[in-house]
Amino acid sequence: MWRTKNLAPLRTTRVAAWTTILALALLCGCSGEQTPENRFLAAVTRADIDATAAMLHEGHLDVNHKTSLTGTSALETASGMGNASLVKLLLESGADPNIVNSKGMSPLQMAAYSGHLEIAATLIQAGADVNARDQEYGYTALAAAASRGHLSVSLLLLEAGADTHAQTTAGWTAEQLAANAGHRDIAKALAMRQSSKP
Repeated sequence: MWRTKNLAPLRTTRVAAWTTILALALLCGCSGEQTPENRFLAAVTRADIDATAAMLHEGHLDVNHKTSLTGTSALETASGMGNASLVKLLLESGADPNIVNSKGMSPLQMAAYSGHLEIAATLIQAGADVNARDQEYGYTALAAAASRGHLSVSLLLLEAGADTHAQTTAGWTAEQLAANAGHRDIAKALAMRQSSKP
């Protein structure tokens, strides 16, 4: 139906590369300096919840610290990895649910893209903006979930007030992204939601 070039594979490749670069940067200490913040981010990347909790308990860390290379926070990392326990720990320690990286991507967008339902729900409950867009592609969390075929996350975002009319920088809605990627169940759910609105 839409003749625009399919952007989903390109975005998948770029996100995968971005995640790999992020993991290597964090494990190597980002800028090379073994600061407490870099050790903290490396512990999160390793999913070492005990070490993370211990460092947070010391009280000398900025839980919203970002890497110098990618502007990535601990909360975004934990959300993208699907570690619900780490996400809850970080939020309880004051992590900002709306923090973004250098591309403007939020933890909720990372969770939605990866299909992590529990984490998405936790972030929304903590006040995450369901309609925030990344700076590079203009994707909302709904667009990310729909393009990747994550029905349960898409429905959660709809219930939380996600805008079905929001468009990416290329002019695609979440429904169009889902349909173009072959996720007909999501496209149908989004179309029904739009038609039911006055």
